[in-house]
Amino acid sequence: MKKILWTGATAVVLGLLAACGGNSSNQSAATSGPVSNASSATTATAPSASTASSASSAVEKGQELFQANCSACHRIHEKLIGPPLAGVTKIRSKQWLYNWIRNSQAVINSGDTAAINLYKEYNQVQMTPFPQLSNEDIDNILAYIDAQSGQQ
Repeated sequence: MKKILWTGATAVVLGLLAACGGNSSNQSAATSGPVSNASSATTATAPSASTASSASSAVEKGQELFQANCSACHRIHEKLIGPPLAGVTKIRSKQWLYNWIRNSQAVINSGDTAAINLYKEYNQVQMTPFPQLSNEDIDNILAYIDAQSGQQ
């Protein structure tokens, strides 16, 4: 049976990694910082420096993890060995992606229709399991994919 390095949120279907080798790490929309009761609406919607820095750090870590684990089989906007990963977090739950990335064959064997269809669509090539990736690692990869999803 063929085994391919399939990564991170892959078929998480259609969307988990783009390995393009550029060093530009584009950030997705900034997230809001904590809101105190005394803050105004303007302050409540502005991202804090630490939140923006943390999002940037997640994207950078995600890029490194993507390139090391996912780029052999995935691109963000192009089909390669595995599906393009742009928008994968909009079509699959985080838990589904965690499960798929760590052990796609277990998800397929569970009878998950989306997983089975992905497996069939990609010539029954099994994605390499990544049980060593933590939730934080996968979250960082997904942050990188999200940040790159808007670019073409």
